[in-house]
Amino acid sequence: MSFSLSAECGAQGAELKTYSVCQAINQAASINGKAVVIRGLFGGTEFHGGFLSQTLSDDPCPGWRSKYLTSPSAILLGSDATTGSRKAVANILSPCFIAYRSRAFRRYPVEIVGIFWRKSSFPLIFRRPDGSYVGWYSTGFGEGSGYPFMLVATAAKCAM
Repeated sequence: MSFSLSAECGAQGAELKTYSVCQAINQAASINGKAVVIRGLFGGTEFHGGFLSQTLSDDPCPGWRSKYLTSPSAILLGSDATTGSRKAVANILSPCFIAYRSRAFRRYPVEIVGIFWRKSSFPLIFRRPDGSYVGWYSTGFGEGSGYPFMLVATAAKCAM
């Protein structure tokens, strides 16, 4: 990508570290509750919410189990429980949703700044032989409680 949010957001304080989706997932314990920049492929809708993925296939990150007790290489783009936060995040992500629709709902690269969160208890996620995900155990974030990781967006750079 030819843009960098970490430089723009550095003016707010210390330079923010940039992670890929899999880097953030693999370092979740050390960045939990911290402001970071995450690069990934944007997808989702205003109704169900947005997410960042590492790949188009949603395969688990390298080194993760591929069938049982695993997770897609995806991070939910969410908000805290307050109405004000939901509206703010919706406004921040609005250009990303518009660009996603203009690309016929094909994921595309973005950078999102936000506070990274992980659940202390990990959702039980399984995969069918065809690679689809099933068996969500409701302990995660988002629609269906299926995301073990969430980024509360504070800024976004959506390639247009």
